[in-house]
Amino acid sequence: LRTGRQCLKMTQEDGGTWFTHVDIPLYDRILMNPPFSGRGRRHLYVDHLNAAWDLLAPSGILVAILPKSIEFAETRRVAALRELIEETGYIV
Repeated sequence: LRTGRQCLKMTQEDGGTWFTHVDIPLYDRILMNPPFSGRGRRHLYVDHLNAAWDLLAPSGILVAILPKSIEFAETRRVAALRELIEETGYIV
């Protein structure tokens, strides 16, 4: 099992709160259909795609169904994601 970064996991037992480091696995393939928006948040897919990107192994493949707005939306978040996709892959 390859791991990327670590995160803190909180557990509560014996009346106390404990934090431990746990490894986050990296995946060779990720296939996803993220939510495009929700609860007043536009471009929610950006958050989901960035989270998936962090879990992708260096030579991994990420395939995602994205809205058409990825090609033309001009918010900083969407533009940064579009630039990342153009540098490392492509939009079909």
